[in-house]
Amino acid sequence: MKLRNTAIALGVGAATAAGLSLLKVDKPVVIGSTALVVGAGLMIARRDEKELSTDDLLKDKEDPNISSGMLTGKELLEKVKSLGDVSKSDLVRECGYVSTKKDGKERLNFTAFYEALLEAKKDDLGLQSPTKLGEPFTTKDGRKIEAGAKEYSQLANQQYRGGAYKLAIDSSTKALAIDSEYFDAYIIRGDSNYDLGNNKEAIDDYNKAIGMQPIDYNLYEKRGTCKYHIEDYKGAINDFKKAIEINPAKDLTIYVNIGNLLDDLGNYEEAISFYGKAVELDSEFFTAYYHRGYAKSIHGDFEGAILDFNKTLELDPYKDPEESDVYRERGKAKKEIGDLKGACEDWKKAAELGDEDAAELLKEHCE
Repeated sequence: MKLRNTAIALGVGAATAAGLSLLKVDKPVVIGSTALVVGAGLMIARRDEKELSTDDLLKDKEDPNISSGMLTGKELLEKVKSLGDVSKSDLVRECGYVSTKKDGKERLNFTAFYEALLEAKKDDLGLQSPTKLGEPFTTKDGRKIEAGAKEYSQLANQQYRGGAYKLAIDSSTKALAIDSEYFDAYIIRGDSNYDLGNNKEAIDDYNKAIGMQPIDYNLYEKRGTCKYHIEDYKGAINDFKKAIEINPAKDLTIYVNIGNLLDDLGNYEEAISFYGKAVELDSEFFTAYYHRGYAKSIHGDFEGAILDFNKTLELDPYKDPEESDVYRERGKAKKEIGDLKGACEDWKKAAELGDEDAAELLKEHCE
């Protein structure tokens, strides 16, 4: 079971604990805050705009064409606060971290932005990190603050939020060297390891955290995500099931995760039951209808698939162009039951929304 697309990293940070979806993919489609995708295979999708690759970030770090209007320090913090809940791209752009590529297109310098933000937050707190374990933190006015597990963990969380994952791992490790039972440090180090792709190390940290707080559903969700990435699919399913056992209605996308994994492992009937459970908990959760419809179509229940695709389109509150995927897949199901006219209408709609695959189907079957 391989990914057929570049995986989009899921931010499972201590501060945000973003929701996730294990989603069938050919190409990702985001409708509102929930990722909606089609195709084969699996991927993790995050409820953000996008995630850059490490290579992209390194390119961004030292760009000779970077804007000279980059905000720093207190001015940067005030700007971030004033912008409120905007996309990452808009945040970076508005703070001046923009450069121009050779082809004249815009490049957003995410790494430079996050490093400046981290530095600004450090300055705002007025703390200078100790150079050796056991030495105190120093404030701007010269006061000494004991560098205990709590202080190192707070520093690690600050570093994590700024995207400095390796520093966060170092600081949380120092916290654990002082107090090996400091719960927050395991979470931050686990999240940082996850974002660096160190899934096995992240699992070790989540194991420790679960041992301390075995009724925290979010820990099982995080560990399940890591297990998915190391291709321990059954382990991922077990962790996701444990998460919903603890808190059945907290995050309905977990039911979709389980359904997609079960379907890819050949357990179609059980997969359908998990999509159904999500719908039972929220009859307007259109993502579950879509994935159930997709699974039904793959396994030959075309009429059932069409009903679920209809419901998806009926309930989707965003009405985004990305609905082209739903039209395309519904068109495929309609063709299978002999409704070629209906199929062509759906593919035409999808093609008008920019779906190239639908355009090919339209050309092949309807012209």
